[in-house]
Amino acid sequence: MKTRKNNKALTVGIALAAVAITGVAFSTYIVNLTQGNTTPNINVVVGDVVNHSLVIQDPTVDGKLNFDCKADDTTGPIIYSSDGNGGESLSFTINFEIVGARENNTQNLASHFGGFTVSLSAGEGGADNSVFASMTSNNYITSPEFGTDITINKPTSLTTGSNVVTQSPFTATYTANEGENTIVDVALKVEFGWGSYFSNANPGDYAGSDASTVSNYVNALNTLKTSLNSKTLTVTLTPLLADSAA
Repeated sequence: MKTRKNNKALTVGIALAAVAITGVAFSTYIVNLTQGNTTPNINVVVGDVVNHSLVIQDPTVDGKLNFDCKADDTTGPIIYSSDGNGGESLSFTINFEIVGARENNTQNLASHFGGFTVSLSAGEGGADNSVFASMTSNNYITSPEFGTDITINKPTSLTTGSNVVTQSPFTATYTANEGENTIVDVALKVEFGWGSYFSNANPGDYAGSDASTVSNYVNALNTLKTSLNSKTLTVTLTPLLADSAA
């Protein structure tokens, strides 16, 4: 069997991704989806708030988005290419602080704090939002909605068990900052997934030998690769006053 490789570098969202496809009844085809390490391609910005009693600060990103086979997947028609990118990773977490969100040195949330909004955009000014929408409508991936402000409400309290707010596909965990008296720490998890085209599972999980299924998966993955080439994500966080979160 002849083998051919395509080593074209490709940025997918904030992803380092590599999908290795061993064909059934056709040649091996390697698709490398690779992000440069020097330029981050997820940006977190803070939206405007008129009342500056609430301030979001110090956002950082933990994790990466890899549309990839699982790192331990070495069998079946679609396998991990072992290129060191780490395998499948379909979520990332943004950690940030909200100043003024709780009463001084207490576990009580400030009465004027209403939560925050989160909005994702792809490309400069959201120019590539439609690309992610297309990949979602084709059922290749599941994704947060792009270009829409999603309200993440404040929790019931800051105590464990009451401090998590889920607005799928976002999950926010709020905790009282240990060092600053009015700051609330927030960990916002953002989740993507494989779409129903792949049975909502990693394509590498397919263990069958049907050539048409594998061929269809290859075509879909190539479309995903081409469509998401060099795309970047921007996440905008905006604090909300209690009256504007109602």
